[in-house]
Amino acid sequence: MEKFDALPEESLDMVGCCKSREHARTFAKQALLVRRHVDHGLRFETTPQAAMALEPGEYFRVVSEATHTSRFQTGSIGPTGTVVSKDGLADGSYSVYFWKPGTTVVNSTTLTVSNGQAVGAALRGTVFSIKNSTTEDRVYKVETLQYAEDGLVEISGSFVPLRDDGKFQVLDWDESNFVNL
Repeated sequence: MEKFDALPEESLDMVGCCKSREHARTFAKQALLVRRHVDHGLRFETTPQAAMALEPGEYFRVVSEATHTSRFQTGSIGPTGTVVSKDGLADGSYSVYFWKPGTTVVNSTTLTVSNGQAVGAALRGTVFSIKNSTTEDRVYKVETLQYAEDGLVEISGSFVPLRDDGKFQVLDWDESNFVNL
């Protein structure tokens, strides 16, 4: 019991909504899981038309994609099509950014490698970097909706972690997750 004495306490007045001791315990378990799993929120502005169907307490999905390169996944393609890179490239297709000396433009394409050679002549004499794309698909709960100064709608939401089967992680508990004092 001593190890729990130093932990912070939070008091909630649930007189108007709590109907039983078990109801209070269930609420407390869910609140603890929210504090454990909900680790961030977001805030953004959008048009009133895009926010028209949202209300506080509803859920929305944000899908974001980031593409970056790594200095360790670079190389060059010689005039005969030989692919030169730090660790070599296995046969296959790679999404790459490439640059041809003498130009000022970086382009993107698919580099296909077969037996250490670039298939086709289009990428001969270029340097390349393999693209790494990361896509994140997250669900958020609307906390607030308000008009911003410029006529847009500001939306703030809290992250809602999902299990692999798509159900809410903060509703997924069993008694072993909690210590009864």
